[in-house]
Amino acid sequence: MNMTRLITRRLGRTERQVTTLGLGGQASIQWTADGVDPIAIIEKAYRLGINYMDTSNIYGPSQKNFGEAFRRLGLSPSAANYEPTARGRIFVATKTHIRTARRPEGAARRRSRRTSLRGASRSPLPSSSDPGC
Repeated sequence: MNMTRLITRRLGRTERQVTTLGLGGQASIQWTADGVDPIAIIEKAYRLGINYMDTSNIYGPSQKNFGEAFRRLGLSPSAANYEPTARGRIFVATKTHIRTARRPEGAARRRSRRTSLRGASRSPLPSSSDPGC
C-alpha cells in the first residue's frame, strides 16, 4: 500500500512538530455507533502517523478511550510495554469546559481549570508531568 506522508507543522511557539491532521476526541471517540470500537480508531490514527490528538474532561468516555489505546500501544507509563521515545512523539491537547468573555480569569474559569486538572490526574492518560507531554 502506497501512502502519502502526513504534513507536519511546528506547534505554536514550541519546537514540537505535529501533524496538520489530528484526531479529535469528541464525535467518533465520544459517541461511537454500535459495533464501532473507539480504541481501534485511536490505534489506527497513531499507526497512520497522526501525532496530534485532542480530548477533554467533558467528552464523556473520550479520555478513558485514549488512555486504554495508549496503554495498548505502549504510550502510557503504566503499560508494561511503555516506550518513552514513542510517547514523546505524540501531543495530546485538552481544554477546560467553562469560558467567559467578560471574565476570562474569573472564579468560574479557575474552578473549571482545577476540575480539569484534577480529572486529568485521575485519568488513564499520561499527565503533563509524564515524559513527552
